[in-house]
Amino acid sequence: MGLFEIFKKKSESEVKPTCDELYPHEVQAIAEKRVEVIMAGLLEKNPEPDKETDTMALVRHMNLLKEMAEEVVVREVIYE
Repeated sequence: MGLFEIFKKKSESEVKPTCDELYPHEVQAIAEKRVEVIMAGLLEKNPEPDKETDTMALVRHMNLLKEMAEEVVVREVIYE
């Protein structure tokens, strides 16, 4: 199958390589980029608290959002 046929396919899932077809460092890079994108979306929906008034609340909030993003990525990239 040539490069033209790959891009001609309609479904993204047919073009997206699986974890079995990638090297571990490529999977890690994809996962890290996906965490960044999800974190940006979560921060839009859940803005961070004021750093000046309560630093620990900011740290808790950011850690919670990062854990949520990583959990989503593990399910998306690793298990699917």
